[in-house]
Parts: sequence; structure tokens; C-alpha cells
Amino acid sequence: ALLTGTRNLITAAKAILEKDRLLRRRYLRLWGTAAAAALLLSCGTWAFGIWIRSKLPLAEVLAVVGTPQAKPLPWLGFRPILKGEKIPAGTPLLTREGDLLRLGFPDGSLADLGPGSHLTLAAPRAAFLARGRVWISAAKKEAPWILETPEGRVLTLGTVFSVTLDLEIP
Repeated sequence: ALLTGTRNLITAAKAILEKDRLLRRRYLRLWGTAAAAALLLSCGTWAFGIWIRSKLPLAEVLAVVGTPQAKPLPWLGFRPILKGEKIPAGTPLLTREGDLLRLGFPDGSLADLGPGSHLTLAAPRAAFLARGRVWISAAKKEAPWILETPEGRVLTLGTVFSVTLDLEIP
């Protein structure tokens, strides 16, 4: 009777261990599926953000002299800009010596990027000048036109102005 009880106890222990192993495997599978779904969701959200940004242009290229360049997506290199091209937010624009670029904005504002300049459009009436020269004819609106540089910020409600920045960028 003692031997039979021990066998039953061992069999019961094996059954409990097997059930525990199956539950643990199911638990890990569930968490693995949840992690994969979260990763897919975050990648999809990131890709949608890039796609929607490319569909909402901030400016249109009105004139090009030379070969100014743009970097529309972070993982791509700079490429030449063409007349009539739509420029979305966050796109760095680069002109080399001898290049000129004229941008038109939906509100009627104009921006001319001079030779040797680096400008990034941030919002419909905002840009960041890292170096070079930009001339802006800001349309009169209640919202200010904002031009930021490493040295300061220019705010205007409607005027013509230019900013020249001669900084060496490391």
C-alpha cells in the first residue's frame, strides 16, 4: 500500500509539473504575441507619420538656380530639388555656392535661400536657418513668421527681412 501511494504521488507530481510547463509555455507565447503586436503597431505608427508628413507640404519650389538639394527622409541622402516640387515639414534644404532657391508658401509668403545655406522648414510659418542667408517676404497674418538660428530667433507679423548667418558647423 505504501508503494502504491508513492507511485500515485509521483504520478500526481509529474502531472502537476507537466501542467505547469504547459501553462508557462502558453504564458510565454501570449507575451511574445503581445510584444510582436506592440512592435508592429509602433512601426506602423512611425511609417504612417512619415507618410502623412510627405502628404502635407509646407512650401512649393517656385524657382531653382544651380542644383539646390533636399533630404526628404532621414535615411535618404540629399537629392536635387526640382521646380514645382512640394516641400514637407522637417525637410532640410541645402544650397551650395552659386545655387539659389525660391519657395512659395500657402499663405502667400516667399523665401529665397542664398548660396551656401542650410534651411529646415518646421511649420507653415516657421523655419530653422543653420547657416547661410535667407530672404523672407512674410504675408500679413495674425500668426508670426518665426525664423530660428543657433544665435537667436526672428518673429514678424508681415514684412520683408533677411538673415545672414556665417557660422561654421562641425
